[in-house]
Amino acid sequence: MHKRIAIAAAAALVACGGGSSWVDPTSGNFTAADSADVMATISGSFGAALAMQPGPQLQGQAARAVAVNPPPQACVISGNVTVTGNMDASCSSSTACSFGGQLHLALNSCSAVTGVVANGGLDIGASGSTNGSAFSLHETIQGGITVTRNGTLVGTCGINVTVDLSSNGTTDTVHVSGTICKQPVAQ
Repeated sequence: MHKRIAIAAAAALVACGGGSSWVDPTSGNFTAADSADVMATISGSFGAALAMQPGPQLQGQAARAVAVNPPPQACVISGNVTVTGNMDASCSSSTACSFGGQLHLALNSCSAVTGVVANGGLDIGASGSTNGSAFSLHETIQGGITVTRNGTLVGTCGINVTVDLSSNGTTDTVHVSGTICKQPVAQ
């Protein structure tokens, strides 16, 4: 189930973009295509890094803290990505659990789009719950990524996104708000 949530969050991150009193580190001239390429690199890297994690088996456990600290994972084209942090979970039954924690996504010369290379980090706060096939997830993502295209510095892309996902097992709902490279991202 957690892989489904991670992949959905990554997909939502590509499609859209949140926050209140955050200071945006964006510098340079990012086009809409640059921003889309940055998000494709980040979401692909985040999804791949989390997909490599063994899922916590929460059923039958009263509480569990999971440290996320795998070795770096390869990005789609070049470079690597590392996800570190902690997620805590508690379960009231074999199918009803709540979770929350903080993760850090670090990109090292990561490329998932031909010619685009990203370096930097994002802090991700996540909380939510599962109950059978239903789930909810609230995520905040903030940080700055230095971007080059074909060896030329484009600039630093600030990312400040809030993602809310929910599913009743049949219908998925996604709400994303925020900015990517100082560009508001529409729902």
